[in-house]
Amino acid sequence: MSGLAGSAGALLITPLALTVGASGAIFGILGALLIIEWQTTGRLAGNAMTWIVINLALSFVISNISIGGHVGGLIGGILVTLAFANWGRGHAAFGRVGTLGIIGIVAVAVASVAIAYFKVRGYA
Repeated sequence: MSGLAGSAGALLITPLALTVGASGAIFGILGALLIIEWQTTGRLAGNAMTWIVINLALSFVISNISIGGHVGGLIGGILVTLAFANWGRGHAAFGRVGTLGIIGIVAVAVASVAIAYFKVRGYA
């Protein structure tokens, strides 16, 4: 889902730029790690946040990197993991998801595709 969200973010920020790679999905994994670390330790300032800050800083400093793809993937990963954590049957680290968690995950996917569709069609 974070790959879809990264693609939607790339289309929103730079719709005419050529974008390749799976870095948005990797940022989604970092976002998921951030939420799992927060649930485990109770704080956001840890290893996951350090990696996110370093990689986002590099995204803004180095040219020809899709900032929208990275930020979109990060947001997608955070939202999907929160759907696991808050609407599942338990803690996100356990990987058990209930009906509301599945609905949340599908909502992130549908929203990502809808954002991309409306941007490509010129409605957004």
